[in-house]
Parts: sequence; C-alpha cells; structure tokens
Amino acid sequence: MRREPYDEAYKAEIVRRVLAGETAEAISRQPGSPRGATIREWVVKAKHKEALKATVRQHVEPRPVVLAPTIEAHRPRRVLVIPDMHHPFCHPDALEFLKAVRDAYKCDSVVCLGDEVDWHALSRYDHDPDGLSPGGELEAALVSIAPFYTAFPDVLVCTSNHTVRGHRKAYSAGIPAAFLKHISMVLHAPDGWEWRDEHRIDGVSYIHGDAGRSGQYAHIHYMKQAKRSVVIGHIHAFAGVAFEGQHFGMNTGCLIDSEAYAFAYGRKNLLPVSLGCGVVIEGREAHFIPMHLDDNKRWTGKL
Repeated sequence: MRREPYDEAYKAEIVRRVLAGETAEAISRQPGSPRGATIREWVVKAKHKEALKATVRQHVEPRPVVLAPTIEAHRPRRVLVIPDMHHPFCHPDALEFLKAVRDAYKCDSVVCLGDEVDWHALSRYDHDPDGLSPGGELEAALVSIAPFYTAFPDVLVCTSNHTVRGHRKAYSAGIPAAFLKHISMVLHAPDGWEWRDEHRIDGVSYIHGDAGRSGQYAHIHYMKQAKRSVVIGHIHAFAGVAFEGQHFGMNTGCLIDSEAYAFAYGRKNLLPVSLGCGVVIEGREAHFIPMHLDDNKRWTGKL
C-alpha cells in the first residue's frame, strides 16, 4: 500500500537502504515507493546537516562577485588538473582516482578547470521535471563536494559556464552584484579555494575553455590563439595533449557520472565521455591520465 504522506520512520528506512547500497531507482520501482528523485532528496537532507558542519565557514563581509585578475605563479610546480566534475553528478570514484594521481605524480599544486557544480535545475535549457529542485540540487552538491574540500584544501578554480548559472540568472533579472554571495560562499568552500577567469603557473594558462572554441581540437586552437601552453576542460567528449614547438594544448576531459539524468542530452551521442584528469610538470610536460572503468562503469583502481 502506498504511504502518503510518508512518515519519518519510513523515510529513515529508505535512506538506510540507499546508504547500504541500494539505488534510488531500484527502490522506486517497488510498489508503493516514491519516485527516485524524491528518495534522493531524502538522502541528501539526511546527510546535509552533518556534511555542512565540516565545510561551512563564517564570513564577516560577503566577498564581491567581481573576479580578481590573473596571478602568475613563479615557483616550478607539479600540477594536478581536475576537469569538470559537475557535482552532485560527479563520477562516484572521482575522488579516489584524483588522490591516486596526485600521489603517483607527487603533485604539489591543484587547479580545477571549472564546472565543479552543474546547476542542472538552473539551466536555460529544458531540465528534468522529475529531478532535484534548485535548492535540492544545491544541497546535494554541497554533500557531494565536501570530501573534495578535505582532500584538496587549496585549489585554484577557473570560473565556468555552469558554476555561474545562478549569478547569470540574477544578472538577467537586474539584480546588482552587491546583493549576491560570492560563489565560494554559495558552495561553502574552504579559504584555500580561489576562483579566477585564468590561472597561470610556470607560463601555462589554465582556463575553463568556454570562450567559443569547441570540438576535438579546441585545446590546440586555444594554444595557437594564446601563443602559450594552455590547459582546458569544458569539452567532455575529447581529451589529450598536442605539442607545437615548446608549447602544448591539453584537454583534460571530465569526471562526470554519464548515467546521471543531468547528462541525458548526450545519450544519443555516438561519442562517449573521456574520463580522466591532467598533470603538468614544471610547465614543460603535460599528461592526460585516463580513468579506466570496468564493466560496471567503476574505476579499476589502476593508473
């Protein structure tokens, strides 16, 4: 028999089953069960309060939304490059994969190329009416990204088209920037996470890659345009490195869960996503590190 409204004991039992390994979709197919999206919201709310304790920080004054200029880092570095994660729709093994790459390559710096969150519910395109609400998606993203804050407390982040969706909607509505929270406050990010349009380390430009170039050779076009080595994300289907003389262009692919409803638009594409990340060594070497999956679409645990 269908239980509406669902009481707290029933919700707690469903959450327990999900945390024990059952999927929301499998439970939703059982008679009398709520929709998968409803179950996911219950799980998010159950985990939300505890996760925020570890990630929320206090701000005396809200920081402005205006972006700071590019900073050039002068000390040679070994950079772990994190591509688009699209929390809360990130691949479930992304964190362990990134930590393994960081340790294997002895990386001392971290750059995230943007789209760290998705904001599917804020898209100007049609979004799934059975998916999370904007508030629900924010809560889910905060829970999903919290372990990354712990593993990577200092990250240079590139501003990107998905992350600023909320601010763009506010801009379109005529709301001044002074009324808005900085994205770091929205995401409860640690102080070591810093957003800019571009970061430069050892002469290499790190950008999201949503400035008009696209396709398989976008990283090469950006390299030629900038006349320097460039690393991009944004384009999920392709990844790799190309050199031209001393300069290189690298596309780092993505770390998304391609089965999530937020990526339903790409299901009919013949091109699969390219999962992985990047490593740049002292501005001279660039490596795309693929994340190899098994038949269950989980990381094999091998680099």
